[in-house]
Amino acid sequence: MYEGEVIAAIGQPDSRGQYMTGKAWIPFHFSGSDTYRYIFRYKGEGTVIFANDSAYTSGMAVIEINYDPTEPGYERSDAATKP
Repeated sequence: MYEGEVIAAIGQPDSRGQYMTGKAWIPFHFSGSDTYRYIFRYKGEGTVIFANDSAYTSGMAVIEINYDPTEPGYERSDAATKP
């Protein structure tokens, strides 16, 4: 599934984020797949994570779905969880 299909199926996320993976730092990794990821957060539902298909396209396909009823809908910081 791609981003548009996920949004059509379950609606807009409460927040979005993105991050680079370790593959982004591999020299001569020209195929470019899975170098960065997007994350959609749904409050009380969980997260959907997308990875890029290739460095030459803007396609992002679902690679992981995490059900978490305690998901706040925004990025959690480590400082908030430490005593």
